[in-house]
Amino acid sequence: MTKFGVVVPQGMDLDLPDLPPAAQFSFMEKFVKQAEKLEFDSIWVNDHFVRTTPKVSYPSVFECWVTLAAVAPLTSKVRLGQIVTCNSYRNPALLAKMASTLDVISNGRLEFGIGAGWYDYEYEMYGIPFEKASVRVARLEEAVQIIKRMWVEQSATFEGRYYQVREAINIPKPIQKPHPPIMIGGSGERFALNVVAKLADRCNFFGPPENYKKKLDVLEKYCKESRRDFRQIEKTILTDLVIRRTSAEADEFVRRMNDNGLLAGSYLGNGKFESISPERYKAINIVGDPDECVRKIVSYRKVGVESFIFDIPLTEQLEPMRIFAEQIMPKLR
Repeated sequence: MTKFGVVVPQGMDLDLPDLPPAAQFSFMEKFVKQAEKLEFDSIWVNDHFVRTTPKVSYPSVFECWVTLAAVAPLTSKVRLGQIVTCNSYRNPALLAKMASTLDVISNGRLEFGIGAGWYDYEYEMYGIPFEKASVRVARLEEAVQIIKRMWVEQSATFEGRYYQVREAINIPKPIQKPHPPIMIGGSGERFALNVVAKLADRCNFFGPPENYKKKLDVLEKYCKESRRDFRQIEKTILTDLVIRRTSAEADEFVRRMNDNGLLAGSYLGNGKFESISPERYKAINIVGDPDECVRKIVSYRKVGVESFIFDIPLTEQLEPMRIFAEQIMPKLR
């Protein structure tokens, strides 16, 4: 069965209304409740601290893990994930404790998303060392091993190059057994895919179907080298969703995004993103009327995508969610 999740508006992408912070959180609460009512499988929160695109600005940006803990009691079925936790931002032993606590609070609904980190500008702002990619990935590999051990062992000991824990006790344990599913996300660098092959229950990539398929081909190669069954790893994608009743309405919305400088492609470093055209944006995301969106989703399923996580731009999220749930979910589940 194909699964569908949505990203909770958090402030990163001009996706919260211009209101005082308490009222913004009320908007987030409404979004989360509607996602569950419409029977989306999961909700996700970005792990970022500030908004820096298309330029540094000063809107509210709500922290990922605190937000999920706050909204967990408002729901009972929808699963709760991070898209994705930046490993560098928290000690892995602390993160294991946080994750266990959230799994208990939510009665076993945690989706544990984690990645090596990439946003150098944000690291610099917060005084977090930004190491080269190979080191960040090596740290990720050690961190996931520590987290798994702290979830399942009575006390965990790990001696790595970057992290060490010694008889670390983590109680309460997660409700989910043997542990919450681990999703490793990123842009798909080859050395990161090797970590996915060895340690992840799910992968998360983005990009058009042909690029996604290339990443899966590399992942399958690493799975063979690690003697891991490639089929055991659930394939997920993060993509924008712009769905409207008509194509013309969707096109008009994309033009408005372009006017706000929100059509960004690859990250270029130092807080800079590649600008892309509306045509390119539509080619690499799910954009259009319901029939067009169905065709695009099917094209991803053909290359192996099993689960979709939708980021719905700007502040008009509730009606697109309703259109998707009513007109597309019944056809594709």
